[in-house]
Amino acid sequence: MENEIKELVGDLDIPSAGFTSISVDYGDENEAKDGKHACNDPVNHPYHYTFGNIECMDLMKDMLTKEEFHGYLKATALKYLWRFERKGNPVQDLNKCKFYIDKLIEELEMDDE
Repeated sequence: MENEIKELVGDLDIPSAGFTSISVDYGDENEAKDGKHACNDPVNHPYHYTFGNIECMDLMKDMLTKEEFHGYLKATALKYLWRFERKGNPVQDLNKCKFYIDKLIEELEMDDE
């Protein structure tokens, strides 16, 4: 898996984060791949953000520093808030914005523990 990641992002020093192997099954989109992520939820866990059993956000959290990850969550929430009126489904985009804000709150609360 580490070689696949390096192929995607270049020669960054990426810790393996325990991803020593990956099983890719592009079967039923509605099937949760690992019991953790519901892959058919366009707001909380979009299918196209999951590769095998790894969701993009999980990989980013492992690759970024805590501060960088918080910045990513903040910027992504702002992106959805900024453009929600200019896209086809404003309620869905506001729910995506809320998802990233809630995730940032969750991360900050974990930091306080």
